[in-house]
Amino acid sequence: MIEKLKRYKREDIIFTHHALWRSVERYVDLVELKRDLLDPKELYAAHRLPAKRENEEKFKCFFKKSNRTTVGAVIVINKEILVITVTKKRRKLNRTVRVYAKL
Repeated sequence: MIEKLKRYKREDIIFTHHALWRSVERYVDLVELKRDLLDPKELYAAHRLPAKRENEEKFKCFFKKSNRTTVGAVIVINKEILVITVTKKRRKLNRTVRVYAKL
């Protein structure tokens, strides 16, 4: 997963309207999320989701920002990285994140 993300450039990351709207509602910094996707050193866990198309890969990624804050993103990887939605949790890493395999 980390090697796949490192292959892309800043211009290759596209946000859907839904992701843009959710980032405003949930106070997620998109510049920081782009940085995290390109250099995933804060990537805590990633879970593969079923993709709609054969040549796509879909993941739910969790980035650990601090002991109490986690940012999640659902992304589709193809020729570019498409960010479907973003979330932000302001508590200790919840059970949802712990269920997924740690990297």
